[in-house]
Amino acid sequence: MSVQTIHIPDIGASDEVEVIEISVAVGETVETDQTMLVLESDKTTMDIPAPMAGEIKELLLNVGDKVGTGSPMFNLLLDAAAITPQVNEDNPLNVVEDTSEKPIEKTLESIATSINLGQVTDQTIDERIQPLFIPDIGTSESVVVIEVSVKVGDTIEQDQTLMVLESDKTTMDIPAAFSGVLKSLLISEGDDVTSGTLMGSMETQVVMNEAVEPKKSAEMEASRDIPVATQVPSSVKRKEMPQQTVVEAPAISSNSIYAGPAVRLLAREMGINLQEIKGSAPRGRICKDDVKTYVKQKINQPVIREAQEQLPKIDFSQFGEIEQQDLSRIKQATARNMTRSWRHIPMVTQFDETDITELEQYRREILPNQIDTKVTMLAFVVKAVAHALVKFPQFNSSLDPEGKALILKKYINIGIAVETPQGLMVPVIKDVNNKSLVEIAQAASTLAKQARDKKLPLDAMQGGCFSISSLGGIGGTQFTPIVNSPEVAILGLSKSSKKPVFDEGTQSFVPRLMLPLSLTYDHRVIDGAEAARFTLYISGLLQDIRHLLL
Repeated sequence: MSVQTIHIPDIGASDEVEVIEISVAVGETVETDQTMLVLESDKTTMDIPAPMAGEIKELLLNVGDKVGTGSPMFNLLLDAAAITPQVNEDNPLNVVEDTSEKPIEKTLESIATSINLGQVTDQTIDERIQPLFIPDIGTSESVVVIEVSVKVGDTIEQDQTLMVLESDKTTMDIPAAFSGVLKSLLISEGDDVTSGTLMGSMETQVVMNEAVEPKKSAEMEASRDIPVATQVPSSVKRKEMPQQTVVEAPAISSNSIYAGPAVRLLAREMGINLQEIKGSAPRGRICKDDVKTYVKQKINQPVIREAQEQLPKIDFSQFGEIEQQDLSRIKQATARNMTRSWRHIPMVTQFDETDITELEQYRREILPNQIDTKVTMLAFVVKAVAHALVKFPQFNSSLDPEGKALILKKYINIGIAVETPQGLMVPVIKDVNNKSLVEIAQAASTLAKQARDKKLPLDAMQGGCFSISSLGGIGGTQFTPIVNSPEVAILGLSKSSKKPVFDEGTQSFVPRLMLPLSLTYDHRVIDGAEAARFTLYISGLLQDIRHLLL
């Protein structure tokens, strides 16, 4: 048995850096490559691994100390099998570079590993072989690949569609960020992918800086932000600081997380999302103790499970011939969302109707002579609802998850239900209060067409404050729409019809065109009297077009 002093390896920096975490203690047995401490410079954090196994006999530094290459770290008691390595002054860790040729898949694996470790350098990526990543798709959840539009060997043009993805709500074309020849393809139809997934690689005819001009991919930009680290051996893992570009993978969702590689590895092994953890170390950095504390809290929390009655499974074929049709992903997602809303929201529906005789006459006979755009009745209702949301801000809110506060929104985005062959979708018209009737009509028409053509951008399904579901073009007198959580209300429109209405002036019944309204609301947020005033206010706006033009 012998005791050996372990020193800081070559960290590729001439300036001293700070010790921000010591991951081992005196008396602890460590394994080769186990993280011993974490260093932090102005630009990066580094995990320093154990070069050999043994028992920690003495700590030679403390948290907050300034150290550099060669500084003593620990005295390590080696076991009988340990062999003291011969140290080469020019190569302290005896790193051997493999210069043999590697197949493209290994090259890609090396590229992806380098990106994960924050070690991408000017020499990491071949000047002609460029990796292809799934760009930011606006969600951290996985989506399915429903179509691969290219094959290995194809010549690809910039912006050419490589594959098509489908989420629960929409489909997305993934374009090529630059031109070249497809060298490898790592994804097939049916695969689940997320932002940052490695798709394959492409060979360009120019170096990287030129290959992605004039349109640089987000992944290439992220990799170019990483400082060159050619002097750092492969055993020292780097991770970019939050003030720089934090790169765990090309996905954008991890940029706000401040944690070292060892902490990220621990979180991955335990299945923990670091975004849910608040760091206790200086400047909000997440350390291992934070992860362990979070796990303990989760374990000690009572598990609340809702009792769900299982419906009996019936073999309908015993009664006759049947056919089974699978629901589309959109229909399945709608079913889940509606079931969740119905289970958690106490809903009440307020029924009303409004006289739209003059409004319909104006829309059909006068408006077409003034503008070329077709303005539907839905556009007028959207505009009226925007006015009402300003006057009744509780309808433009969401209840916080604990049910103790309202989140009042200062913007007005209104979702419109659209029937598509794949199922019901609710694209959102943004900033309705700042749009004219013509702009609202144009936006509604464009979104409806995109939804039916499966070309709806993902952000078009997000940010809604209030929803409108119109069955006026089909029929019916009244219905009960379901609130689209986390919104607190939804307005349903049925088919308008002429009804006899008593006229006080002539003391007689006259035919008037009446539009049925169905307002379903979250009774935790909205009282019945408020709902009645809301529909009454909308009715007044629709009855007199001048109010909508103000």
